[in-house]
Amino acid sequence: MESEQKPDPLLSAYGIADQLIGDRATKTSVPILVEIENQVRQHGTGTLFRIGDKSFLVTAAHVVTSADAGGHPLVFGRLEGGGVFVVEDVWTITRPDRPGEKDFRDIAIMQLGHGAVEFFANHDFVRLANVDPRMPNRGDLFCVYGFPNETSTPGEFKGQKGELRPIKLHTGLYEGSTADFETYRSSHHILLNARKSNICGDSGGQFDFPERLNGISGCGIWRTLSAASGYQAVDEPNLIAVQTVFYAKARVMRGTSWHTVLSLFQMQWPELLRAAAIWLPPRARGQ
Repeated sequence: MESEQKPDPLLSAYGIADQLIGDRATKTSVPILVEIENQVRQHGTGTLFRIGDKSFLVTAAHVVTSADAGGHPLVFGRLEGGGVFVVEDVWTITRPDRPGEKDFRDIAIMQLGHGAVEFFANHDFVRLANVDPRMPNRGDLFCVYGFPNETSTPGEFKGQKGELRPIKLHTGLYEGSTADFETYRSSHHILLNARKSNICGDSGGQFDFPERLNGISGCGIWRTLSAASGYQAVDEPNLIAVQTVFYAKARVMRGTSWHTVLSLFQMQWPELLRAAAIWLPPRARGQ
């Protein structure tokens, strides 16, 4: 008599994680495009965030600076309703600590004006209660949601729209060598596995993973489940990091933690976080 095959607990956990995240990532994520010769092309991903009555978009700094360097205007897209919104507001961007160094934080924040908020009227905004600035624990599971170039097609700037096809994947922490990971800082970053054998797509199913991940830079990384809870749905998924680097050779994604993001908020908009300072972990204050 053949013994009954036991289900893989990790695959089951991925399925639970997918149910938990639901459409949270979809509703709060924004495709960031560049205008090139009257066409819009997928370029990066951002997350909508709100404190009090102030609305923001958070992404990776290199999404903004690379477009500026090429002289290409940025525009926001959306999955629901289509259309594009021309970016006119000013970005607040992290900078290197010293001249000649690279910016290991790689975070950009824009306070959205009334027009942009109206454009995203059918979207949701992540609130401070949905953010976890603590570093993750071994065995935690994560959801990454973004808009890769390889799954999107260009569209006319004011006419026929292209196709935006996001990816959603579930994965765990990378725990190998970091010797070759440029600008990696353990106090500011988390590392996630991006090998095909380590990830699952929607509902824990098999995932057709793109060879490159250009276009997801700046997307949100959500902590969905914890090994400490036995991969049971104990807490709500929380936003824990911003995807900033893909180490292609090692197939590892790097995320800048939200304690670093909040420190930029604290410097630029101190009045917004003053009331929340008691809630923030000590490492997120004044860093």
